[in-house]
Amino acid sequence: MLIGAELSGVNLAGADLSLANLRRAQLKHATLEGAYLYKVDLRSANLDRTNFREAYLYQASMNGVSLRYSDLTGAGLNEAVLRGSQLQYAILTGANLFQINLIAAKLYKAQLDFTDL
Repeated sequence: MLIGAELSGVNLAGADLSLANLRRAQLKHATLEGAYLYKVDLRSANLDRTNFREAYLYQASMNGVSLRYSDLTGAGLNEAVLRGSQLQYAILTGANLFQINLIAAKLYKAQLDFTDL
């Protein structure tokens, strides 16, 4: 378990973190490009300015996460739950948001070009 872990700035590009419990983890400025995060628990994690380009976050539990200024270009967020999350200035260009839960999420100035809803 990695609950509350301090992982800011780490490079986890291409890592398989499926089913990991990263609740309340600090992953600011981390690189998770192309990472496989199937059903990962990231509730209340700080993911500001994190690189999630082309990451696979299918059914990820992300209630209350902070993703301000993060890059999720081309990420697969199918059926992910981001209830009450902070996505201000996030880049979601080309991301797959099929059946995503964004209730009460803040998307101010988020980039949603070519996004699959």
